[in-house]
Amino acid sequence: MTSLPALLAGLLVASGTPDDARKAALYPVLAEAYRLFEAARFDDAIEAFEQAYAISPEPRFVLNIALSHRALGQCQRALATFERFFALCRDCPQAEEAATLHRDVRARCEAPVRIVTEPSGAQVAVDGVPRGNAPVEVTLPAGPHVVRASAEGHAPEERAVVVEGGRPATVSIPLRARPDLAPWMWGAFGGAAVGAVTAGVFGALLLDDLDDEAAASTRAASEAARDEARRDAALAQAGLGLAAHGLAAGFTLLWLDSDEHVTVGPTAEHGVGLGFRF
Repeated sequence: MTSLPALLAGLLVASGTPDDARKAALYPVLAEAYRLFEAARFDDAIEAFEQAYAISPEPRFVLNIALSHRALGQCQRALATFERFFALCRDCPQAEEAATLHRDVRARCEAPVRIVTEPSGAQVAVDGVPRGNAPVEVTLPAGPHVVRASAEGHAPEERAVVVEGGRPATVSIPLRARPDLAPWMWGAFGGAAVGAVTAGVFGALLLDDLDDEAAASTRAASEAARDEARRDAALAQAGLGLAAHGLAAGFTLLWLDSDEHVTVGPTAEHGVGLGFRF
C-alpha cells in the first residue's frame, strides 16, 4: 500500500492542471499546505487545503482535508470529509487508496453494538432515533450514547453506553413488567366524583338550613336548624375532601402509568439504573 506521505505527494501532481490564471495563486498555497501537513500542523494544513480548494475546487484537496482530520483523530469530521470526497470523485486516481483509508477510519471510529432485551421484540431507540426491534445490531460512532427500550405492558428503560471505536459491544436491557394501574386510577376518579356529588348535595342542604334558621320563629326551631346546618356543613366538607383526594390519587396513578417519569442513573453493575422523577 502506498505510504501516506507518498500519497500526499502524488495528490499534489496527480490531477488535472488548473488554468494558468489560477496556477500562480494555487501552487504556493498548496505547497504550504503540504509543508504544514509534513510538520504535523494539521489544523493549519486543513485551513490551507480549504484555501486551495477555494482557488481550484479539486477533489484531491478535499481528500487532503480528510487525511488531516484523520491524523488529528477527529473521527466524525474525517468520515464526513471522506464522504464529501467520494461524492465529488468516485473515479479519481486516488479513490481506491482513499477507500482503504476510509475503511481504516471507520474501523477506528465506529463499532457494532448489539442490543438485546428481555422480553425480546422491544422497540429500540439510540439517542432518540428509532433503530427497530430487539435484538438489533447498529453501528455507532465512538463516544457516549443513550439506548432506550420500550415494550407494551413494561416500563421503558434506558442504558447509557460509551462506544469504543473498533470494539464490538452488547447492551442487554431487561424490562420490568408494569402493573395495571387502570382499575385503581378509575376507582380514584370515581371516588372523586362521589365526593363532588356529596359536597354539592349537602352544600345545597346547608343553604336551606341557613334559610330555615333565619326564618325560625322560636328558639327551639332556630337551634334545630343550626344543628342541621352543622351536620350538612360537615358532610359537604367531607365530600370536598374526598373529591380532592380522589383527584390527586387519580392523576398520580395516571402519571405513574405513563412513560415520562422514567429516568436513569449510574450503577456499579450495569453502568446505569432505573429511577423516577418526582
